[in-house]
Amino acid sequence: MGLTVAKFGGSSVGSSEAMRRSAEIVSSDPSIRLVVLSALFGTTDALEKLAEWAPEGQEKELTLLIESIEKQHWSLADELSCREEIQEKFEELFRELTDLVKGMSLLKECSKRTRDQLLSIGERLSTLLFAALLNSMGVQAQWVDVRKVMVTNTTHGQAEPLLTEVSSRCSTEIWPLLESDKIVVTQGFIGATEERTTTTLGRGGSDFSAAILAEGLAADELQIWTDVPGILSSDPRIISSVRSIPEISFAEAAELATFGAKVLHPATLWPAVRSDIPIRVASSKEPEKSGTWIYQKVKEQPNVRAIAVRRKQVLLTVVSLKMYQARGFLARLFQTLADHEISVDLVTTSEVSVALTVNNPDSLSNALMHDLRAFAELHIDRDLALIAIIGNRIASTPGLASQAFSVADPYNVRMTCQGASEHNLCFLVEEQHVEEILHKLHERFLEGADDACGTSGLWEDGESDRNMRSESECRNHSTSRPSR
Repeated sequence: MGLTVAKFGGSSVGSSEAMRRSAEIVSSDPSIRLVVLSALFGTTDALEKLAEWAPEGQEKELTLLIESIEKQHWSLADELSCREEIQEKFEELFRELTDLVKGMSLLKECSKRTRDQLLSIGERLSTLLFAALLNSMGVQAQWVDVRKVMVTNTTHGQAEPLLTEVSSRCSTEIWPLLESDKIVVTQGFIGATEERTTTTLGRGGSDFSAAILAEGLAADELQIWTDVPGILSSDPRIISSVRSIPEISFAEAAELATFGAKVLHPATLWPAVRSDIPIRVASSKEPEKSGTWIYQKVKEQPNVRAIAVRRKQVLLTVVSLKMYQARGFLARLFQTLADHEISVDLVTTSEVSVALTVNNPDSLSNALMHDLRAFAELHIDRDLALIAIIGNRIASTPGLASQAFSVADPYNVRMTCQGASEHNLCFLVEEQHVEEILHKLHERFLEGADDACGTSGLWEDGESDRNMRSESECRNHSTSRPSR
């Protein structure tokens, strides 16, 4: 029997019904030995508000919000009939929460270190509830504080795990419990420095935590349980005819996660790629459905697997005649962006200009504009959306790009990017037209496909490999991982 790490998101533990469903998933699969949880749905957002409001001294609002958090968790404990088991630890955590908020109110500030300590309370509460529920079901569960295992650097709010140390702590803190037939329940999103100061891995970091722990334990499988039935062919809020993708490669999944598919945090994939750990993304509401399997290699490799969209993009065009045949201009440009902690997505260049996209409009500060204008002219276009066609052999398939752009022909395409990857073709359009274009692209490339392993493209092939799933396995939609 292999070792499976299962991660449950906030929506999978947001109510007593959801938590019981998730507990049933764990108890019915003997391979699941480590469970990683997010905070209850809405809790992290509430804690973020406390961090924002406390320095402003909004006492009435703070009191009401703290009471709301406490009520949510106590109510769930009562509904799950486990108040007695967790009462002492809950009271201790709520005292910690109140003390942190009082401290921020007195000091009129919330440091990054204090914020991380505050945000960690959500996951510590939810995992206490889940462990108690499993024990009440007759499952031997052991709550573990992940801060003893997930050792990170000191970058509060976006901490990086120290992989060698995490692997060592997995051996000393988790393996002995697994060997005694315990199911370990621990937290996602949070960690601690070597000096035991609490850190967080950034929003969406619970998936990343689960992947890092799976790698540290040399797990055979990582399961990501959410509220959607796997990775979808496009955004279901826009396209009603989206399809669940039965299997997808790590490379394709990475592109999808990067370009807006929120079901999976992009960083989750890197530990899995390094250690070749298959990932299953499935719905805790419909656990009988197979969801999506993510592998290093897959049999079916369609030209177009999915279409992603990312809104609120900014196009920044930097123009300078000094750029022509000059050395160092791009180095200066990107160093300036790096100094202001700006992450760039797409880049195109001409002889005298560089166009690039930025995902966060709020990051374009006056200070950044001042520093860029010191050596170049700037043009800023807002209210744009990025469309990414994700698949295989995109850069080397004649006719694919022309068919994509024929769909977009009636609209103004502000920027295109192709060639750096065989797995994507990206273009930038006005946000007001993105839904129309997305519908047409999805209809052109993805609707009416009759293959189960991937969506249709211009042509398909796939080299046989002992690590690839057979077509018959894919069509069976088995919820268990096929033999590799």
